[in-house]
Amino acid sequence: MGRTSASPLPAAVVCGIRTRMKLPMRQFVCMLIAGVAIASIGSGCASNRIRAQLMREKDELQLENAALERQLKTCREAKQSLSTQVENLQNFPPDRPITLFSPVRIEIASLSGGTDLDGKPGDDGVNVYVRLFDKEGDTVKAPGRLTVQILDLENAGNPRSLCVRTIASEQELRESWYGRFGTNHFKVVCRLDPDGSPPRTDEVGVRVEFVPYLTGVPLSTLGSVPFTRAPR
Repeated sequence: MGRTSASPLPAAVVCGIRTRMKLPMRQFVCMLIAGVAIASIGSGCASNRIRAQLMREKDELQLENAALERQLKTCREAKQSLSTQVENLQNFPPDRPITLFSPVRIEIASLSGGTDLDGKPGDDGVNVYVRLFDKEGDTVKAPGRLTVQILDLENAGNPRSLCVRTIASEQELRESWYGRFGTNHFKVVCRLDPDGSPPRTDEVGVRVEFVPYLTGVPLSTLGSVPFTRAPR
């Protein structure tokens, strides 16, 4: 029969055995017990660290699995929504009036003009009211990107830009719409650059562009509105 290999003794125990001949029996036994205890404590600490690491990894895997399940649910819902949209489109006639209520014309309403935003004499901003019209001549509320630029008309050949404001988000565009008491327009407030030189005329130019999300065909117009200069 082969020999059974014994487990190696802890270093502290081996060290104690080597010093056996130099120490009294009682002191040797105490050192031997202490060495075994230290080795056991070290082994227990390592085991606790491994167990804690495994628990952390388990928690991380559970969190990742939950996130993946949420993503999978979202993808399934999106797929179902797209399938419904495709089915609805397939049931529509090929000559459906896609652009029936799309805007085809844009105008700057007469209410537009300079406004005082800082409470000091003179205007430091411009309120611009924009109306959209469909091919029947009715005002429409359409989603899209609305851009308003204010121009200094002192040099008509090369007007200086005083402010550019773009409204593209759904929330901001909705908040800019006024449809009460027959108004039916977008209101855009343009604050002039406080560090720039103010306009030197009693009118400022206004350039407006609207790009409907449905058609992508830009609509634009250019006009002028009254502006009150600060006293010198």
